[in-house]
Amino acid sequence: IPFGFYLFLKTENYIVGWIATLLTGLMVLYAVYTKSLAAWVSISVEAIVFISILIYLVKTGKYQFKIKSRLYALVLTFTGFLLLINIDSGGFNLKFGGLSDQVTSVQEFVQSKSSSGVDVVRSDAAVKGQSSIEWRWSVWLNSMAMIKDNPLIGVGAGNYKIEYPLYNHKVVRDTKFNLESQLDRAHNDYIQAAAEFGITGFVIALWAVVCFYYILFCLFKSDLSDLPGKKLLLAAALMSAGTGMLFNAGFSFPFQRAIPPFIVMLIFAIACVMHAQKIKTSHTSIIDTRLLYAVTFVFTLLFFYIGHYHYTMIKADKYFGRTIRCYNNGNWPQLLNEADKALSYNAGRKRVLFYKGFASNELGKIKESIQYYEELIQYFPNYINGLLNLGIAYGKVGENAKAVETFKKIIVLMPDEGGYYSDAGHYLTKLGKLDQAYTYLKKGAELEKENAIILLNFGVLCMQMKKYSEARKVLKKVAELEPDWDQPKQYLKYIKEQT
Repeated sequence: IPFGFYLFLKTENYIVGWIATLLTGLMVLYAVYTKSLAAWVSISVEAIVFISILIYLVKTGKYQFKIKSRLYALVLTFTGFLLLINIDSGGFNLKFGGLSDQVTSVQEFVQSKSSSGVDVVRSDAAVKGQSSIEWRWSVWLNSMAMIKDNPLIGVGAGNYKIEYPLYNHKVVRDTKFNLESQLDRAHNDYIQAAAEFGITGFVIALWAVVCFYYILFCLFKSDLSDLPGKKLLLAAALMSAGTGMLFNAGFSFPFQRAIPPFIVMLIFAIACVMHAQKIKTSHTSIIDTRLLYAVTFVFTLLFFYIGHYHYTMIKADKYFGRTIRCYNNGNWPQLLNEADKALSYNAGRKRVLFYKGFASNELGKIKESIQYYEELIQYFPNYINGLLNLGIAYGKVGENAKAVETFKKIIVLMPDEGGYYSDAGHYLTKLGKLDQAYTYLKKGAELEKENAIILLNFGVLCMQMKKYSEARKVLKKVAELEPDWDQPKQYLKYIKEQT
């Protein structure tokens, strides 16, 4: 978007000015329709930076703008923009692309924070309806706890998604963290960089940002003899675009995508070339052609290696996609075949082992399923879905002790889910460890007060341990929740006879 405005101000061609104006307006319009608050704020920051630099260039006499010939294009684009952001499937309205809803969500977030005092941890009811802002806030706070535990070197590159499950409830409960959805990114590249690389790596990354701004500020301070006005205008676009991307990284994860890092490197490279043009530089000539041939040969080999590597990654993605399709369609034999092909092209794609374990379980090959899940957990020790299926598989083959240990790991990750306490208690009961089973089943019943099955299991255990008073209370609750069930009535009758 900043480069669109740069072209609009730079060009002396009437037609190019019109095209640049209209296309830039469409890009802004697209950002409105995405309804992304992070994008809106980033674009607003870009606009503030760009306009501020323009004012500086005009006041210092470093550039004069000629927009009179394109003023009609600017007015038409702005009018069309205002019209289109107030049109949706319901026709014309004055919602301005949902701006008021976004502002309301920000106000609610700020009010909830200002009224929460020093106690950051809130109840389930308080966080159940987390907005996008509140959810990000909870993720960032939990991630800061991760940084606090690993301050110098972090948890390692790419390990954020492996370690975050241990922190999903550390400070504020992440309500979007569940069996189906586990966070891979912090939605803040700076926090994630600090978490993965520690403060040391974060400072190194921050230094690159400082260098970027230093070079651009040097350009703006240069004389017109060193750098003409239109190149200073390009520098303004560079700073505006770079600032927008860097600001967006505080709310999203642009630097973990393919294109944004390339764009930022390109912006930085252009700025460096402009900076080099206005200072004296020395050049070194390479006259040894044999060295050039050797370098060319090495880079040619590297090119073929990289080409082959990415080809295998694409093939792995292809078969991984087919694996997921078979999983959704319940085609278990074909799933195993596609998963094997995915691993043959990329042995590091370990998440495919989850699908192999699930398919093997569905085909009745429980021991094979356990092998796949165990290998998966070696690489992703906090993968809840994998742990859950592994625990269930252990139970099917009678390895109750391993099942208990597996569900204990899940409890560490999700301490507010009573079902996992109940599962651990169930297998402890099978091991004859009734006292330990009582502790877990009681906790499960306290967390799931309306779950008749969990309450029934706890009530039966209390009855086995001759805790008749507690068993009676729990089983009465089960009878109220499920009046058609015969079991709680029979157990209550038995307790009455015993007492």
